Amino acid sequence: MEEVSKEQSKISGYILMSLSGFLLALVFEATSELDRDLDWQSAALSRGLIGTIIGVPIAWRYLKQITCFNKILAIRNVLTTAYLFAIYFAVSKILPADAIAITSTQPIWIAVISIFCFGYRYFFRFWVAGVVAAVGVGILVSAKPPDDMLVVGLVFLATIARGVTVILLRYLKDVQPSIIALHFSLIVLVASSIVFFFSGGHQKLDTILDVKGITLLLIIGVGATFFQILQAKVAIIHGSITTAVIVIVAVIFSYVMDIFLRHGPVDSMHTLGLFMVVFPTFWLVFSKHVQKPIE
Repeated sequence: MEEVSKEQSKISGYILMSLSGFLLALVFEATSELDRDLDWQSAALSRGLIGTIIGVPIAWRYLKQITCFNKILAIRNVLTTAYLFAIYFAVSKILPADAIAITSTQPIWIAVISIFCFGYRYFFRFWVAGVVAAVGVGILVSAKPPDDMLVVGLVFLATIARGVTVILLRYLKDVQPSIIALHFSLIVLVASSIVFFFSGGHQKLDTILDVKGITLLLIIGVGATFFQILQAKVAIIHGSITTAVIVIVAVIFSYVMDIFLRHGPVDSMHTLGLFMVVFPTFWLVFSKHVQKPIE
């Protein structure tokens, strides 16, 4: 009975993983469809506002744990906010699927950081897979105009910052996940409110809050918040490293949306690049022959 229960738990974890990937792709696609003047700014504000509204009742029992003096929590969530701003900005400039594909290289950066910070060692095959994934990303973005290459560079930096936030979670084991999520939403709310105001958003509310705008902002805010909740559940079932597969699932969903909903320019080279990113990253996450024991 216990083995059946574990198997059912894993199956439910895979279902949640697929749903999480779909939500992530949907959020980024919705951001790319917003009004071009204040797309990423209003998306970030919606994420912070709705995330806070949903997060308060969920974290109500543990609100005393929210403190301004937890430096690790503050650093982690400031970096995550910077990543959020960068990725929302990126999907408003380039294909969301391409931006997500670049962020799927996060496990590689986590490994590199772990080598320098914790002395981890990895097998040669890990580095081969990492190089293949990097070449795949290069193929995906090779057809980009020169102006978009700056956006690609920003996404790379944001992905590295996101890798640091994953490592910092090991120092927050005594903090409830709901508190981490609420703390993050509050930082996003404050930061995005400032950015939105200085971008002139308060003067253009009538153009932002039409039927289409409200619908998209609700999709972004609610979808991103529930994505975070589902991602935490997947981490509990399968482990934190396996959650990286969610991004790969999101890449696939996003490419399908780009092709069928937005008629995105996806050709054979795009497909090759996607395969070279997805397959090695998938192997890096699930292979048991990646990390060497620390001597």
